[in-house]
Amino acid sequence: GQGLTLVSGEGIAARAVIDCRGFAPSHHLSCGWQVFMGRHTRTHAPHGVERPLIMDATVDQIGGYRFVYVLPLGSHDIFVEDTYYADDPGLDRRALSSRIDAYCADHGWHGDILGHETGVLPVITGGDLAALQAEHRVAGVGVAGARGGFVHPLTSYTLPQAVATALAIANDADLPGGQLAALLEARARQHWAATRFYRRLGAMLFHAAEPQERYRVFQRFYRLPEPLIERFYAARSTRMDRARILCGKPPVPIGRAIGVLLGHGTASGATA
Repeated sequence: GQGLTLVSGEGIAARAVIDCRGFAPSHHLSCGWQVFMGRHTRTHAPHGVERPLIMDATVDQIGGYRFVYVLPLGSHDIFVEDTYYADDPGLDRRALSSRIDAYCADHGWHGDILGHETGVLPVITGGDLAALQAEHRVAGVGVAGARGGFVHPLTSYTLPQAVATALAIANDADLPGGQLAALLEARARQHWAATRFYRRLGAMLFHAAEPQERYRVFQRFYRLPEPLIERFYAARSTRMDRARILCGKPPVPIGRAIGVLLGHGTASGATA
């Protein structure tokens, strides 16, 4: 094509078009969900939190793996986020807000609310990438971002993949739209193949662990060496990293864990 046409009818001429809209649920993917609400508060008195608290899983395990993330932004500014690894994508704003109220009250943090953020992100546990690409394919249009599959399956983060994809696009910016679209699809397939391990872990989390026991999957993980955790978040775990993550007594029933690792517990007809 020669560009795109907006809903308003306005046309924009372009040699290539890249679709970077957000993730679109599809029956070609099996997913759990990361559901969260965060609140930025300016406390009346210094909150006393000196370092970020990445995961406080001592909170009640409601509806799945739940943890609270606490980020000090200044002596009187604090960001508190309530996160759930849940089976469905429902987000009850009132319920999450009241739980943040209770968490802050328990820690003596009182002040003025400056803002909120909410999100529902996919935790991809399996699927058929080729079918997904066919579903989104429009002649001459590249697909990137979460919609194109450039996402960490387990953390739901997209920043590392977005940077790598942007650099790849810049390196081949002279390609016509159709060739650029094919390039992005090939990169997505490579990323999918490279992140199979994380989809298996996600499947274990959602299909082998009881909802209230899911925190055990992460409990040991965050005691592992920091460089291993950094590589995990970057989706660059080494063979040794993967062995260390999986070794030891499974935090889920052994029979269920074996079933998931052998490919069970994912979407019917899907390939992980």
